[in-house]
Amino acid sequence: MFGLWGKATKSGETLQLRALDWDFDGPYRKWPAVVVYHPEKPHQGNAFANIGFIGWLGSITGISQ
Repeated sequence: MFGLWGKATKSGETLQLRALDWDFDGPYRKWPAVVVYHPEKPHQGNAFANIGFIGWLGSITGISQ
């Protein structure tokens, strides 16, 4: 994983890269999941999506509102 920002990029914007070097024959690939959370009340946090696999504790990646 790496990130660049400021004078390290031509336009000054932030760039980020993360690469996962996994075997595509693993059993996890059969059960992908995207779970989207929409809190009912503002004090419960922001909406976000968790991208991972069924039965997987944690998150591979995600994106927030």
